[in-house]
Amino acid sequence: MSTTARNEYDNARIQQTTQNDARRIRTRVQAAQNSARAGVQWRWPFELMQNAHDAGPRDGNDQVEVTFALQDTRLIVSHTGKPFTAQELAALLSGGSSKEFDSEETTGRFGTGFLVTHALSTRVDVDGVLTTEEDCESFHIELIRDGDEDSIKDNIELANKALDDASAVSEPWIADNPTASFVYYDTNSNVAEIGLDRLEQTLPYLYGTCDKLGSVCIERSGNTMYFEPGAKTEREREGFAIKMTEVTVLDPENITEFIAVRVGRKESQSALVMVLKNCGDSQYEVLLQNREFSRLFVKFPIAGTDFLPFNVALDGRFTPEQERDGIEMNDSDKLLITKAISALPVLVQYAAAELGWRNAHKLAQLAVPERTISGESNSNEKEWWRDTITDTAKEVAARPIVETETGRLPSLHGQDGEVVSFLVPSLNKDTDYYIDYDIIHNLASAVRTLHIPNRDVASDWEDIAQQWAEMSVPIERLGLKELANLVKEGCESVNALPLDRDPFQWLADFFILAAELGEEYNVNNIVDGLIPDQHSKLRHSSGIAFLHDLRGFVVFSILLL
Repeated sequence: MSTTARNEYDNARIQQTTQNDARRIRTRVQAAQNSARAGVQWRWPFELMQNAHDAGPRDGNDQVEVTFALQDTRLIVSHTGKPFTAQELAALLSGGSSKEFDSEETTGRFGTGFLVTHALSTRVDVDGVLTTEEDCESFHIELIRDGDEDSIKDNIELANKALDDASAVSEPWIADNPTASFVYYDTNSNVAEIGLDRLEQTLPYLYGTCDKLGSVCIERSGNTMYFEPGAKTEREREGFAIKMTEVTVLDPENITEFIAVRVGRKESQSALVMVLKNCGDSQYEVLLQNREFSRLFVKFPIAGTDFLPFNVALDGRFTPEQERDGIEMNDSDKLLITKAISALPVLVQYAAAELGWRNAHKLAQLAVPERTISGESNSNEKEWWRDTITDTAKEVAARPIVETETGRLPSLHGQDGEVVSFLVPSLNKDTDYYIDYDIIHNLASAVRTLHIPNRDVASDWEDIAQQWAEMSVPIERLGLKELANLVKEGCESVNALPLDRDPFQWLADFFILAAELGEEYNVNNIVDGLIPDQHSKLRHSSGIAFLHDLRGFVVFSILLL
């Protein structure tokens, strides 16, 4: 090939490559601007934090600090991560990816996910530091991506040309300035606020997933909020490492302290993460998130995982989909989930029985997901989730974690045979007819042979137990019918009933409740065998001619008592 031909070919190839870059950028920017998919509106701050965190702190620092400042329609995001490499800068301008495909350390370093941040605005100025083999240079470029392919192509070329003005900077200059600063103009205020809201909600968890994350500052509406990591401690229980990072949150009106808790096998590539809130007086409360909160993290939250029905987050080296709206759920992902969630039984016992954290019992709440991550029709994944969650629930239920009047007990039979019985506020454990929980708990608390959850947590435990029962975990649940059968079993007289209070008063309370239920349901089989005669002997309903009139029967019974 002649020199002329080679030059023409090289120029054409460069032009075509730039045109392809412009087409990719335009497509993804339009998707970010127009798409209503879950996660797009709140994903942008995490993409920027990934870009800062993945490369790690710059020389001389242990952590990466990040600042978000929303000023009317302008958003400024800056950080102190490592300077750009030439490859990263090229990826930023071309809309490509500089991420190492199999890297264990990076999750999105200036990959195509950066284009998601254009949900905020199609115009962003970037000031940054570029590292070379010889020194570091500062640069300024303007990215304008609201036009057609040709205008975006022109902008790529202008940005490349602007790099000619980069100038060398000293180490002291770098130490006094952000490594990178992104300024978004004419931002979509709704997208900005949604993203910052989700960031504030998620940040305490990130100190359990991102070991290099330092202070984060969020400025908006004239207020400034600071997140500051503090002391780190580590304990071990049953082969699991429990890592705790203190987090202080300062805003204009409050100082709130949290602890990010990470629990997993040592050297494992996955773990579960939860957050505690310091309530003062050495009391801590498990922070519970709403149903819109992501349950899976690859350091940062994965959209589309908020439906998973457990009260912890699972962090691991999962294989995220390109848009971070799910994970592939391949064999490796399943193994990582299994290893992470296997820490839950240890955590629940440690949190509830050993440390007494408030709401710790709610960590035991588990259910089979109603749908799958990989797709609604994936029956294999559905079965895998059922097996995995059921096995975990059984292990949790076998631990002495339920607080009763006689101490903490397991829900599954162990060596001593003492287990918790859960109360179902209904006619029987399989019906939906509601009974006031205080009434049935008052009746059950007098039965000597029963161990039931303390009243302040009993309703929560019944919700948990119902989900366990739906997974065929062999626990004992008692509605009014089952409670009555247990009380009268083997008893022929009132005084023989296994009760810790006046048995006649107990029967009076029981009959009053039965009368109320009898207005809509046939309760003969419930009161049968608990009817006292004038000699305090317990009789069956077949000998009572007027039992169909429960109101009259209750009056008659109370008079007998």
